[in-house]
Amino acid sequence: VYLTPTRSLALSYASTTDCPWLYEVLPIGEVEQDPDSVLPPGESIRCERAMILRRFKPSKAEVNAYRSAVAHASAAIP
Repeated sequence: VYLTPTRSLALSYASTTDCPWLYEVLPIGEVEQDPDSVLPPGESIRCERAMILRRFKPSKAEVNAYRSAVAHASAAIP
């Protein structure tokens, strides 16, 4: 399971799904830095499992803003 403490980063990933949700979780087991991440330490971590404590439904406006940004960035890549 990959986790981030940063809401905007979580929302950017959630916005790529058909039903975006954000989750507050409790990591279970050993937590380590995502070895493939180029983000600063602690921004992308992984663990074997996570217990969901709460879930949040982002607004349509938030989701659409992230989807537009991703589409715009993708269109700029040759």
